[in-house]
Amino acid sequence: MGLTYKIESIEQKILDKVECDRCGVEIEKVSESGWNPYGEPFTFFHPPHFKEYFLVRKAWGYFSPKDGQRHEAVLCEKCYDEVFEGVKIKIDDYFEGKGDPELA
Repeated sequence: MGLTYKIESIEQKILDKVECDRCGVEIEKVSESGWNPYGEPFTFFHPPHFKEYFLVRKAWGYFSPKDGQRHEAVLCEKCYDEVFEGVKIKIDDYFEGKGDPELA
């Protein structure tokens, strides 16, 4: 009666390594998936954590010569600063509360 459960083996894909696609430096892994820095267990849904990196993914559409292609790139923070130097980027600082009111 009621709910009956059975235990099944689940295979999962977990991010294990992050490398900058520009300079090749490996992004430091801050914690494994089992425990957070405070000694608390992560659940099944919490992957390992890495220091910050920039990830861009783009699926090109109909009006591009790249139609149907998916591009992905990872940059370390140093390479991000070098690549985007001189590019106007909108920056919302959520710590200061000066972000886009539509995102709040």
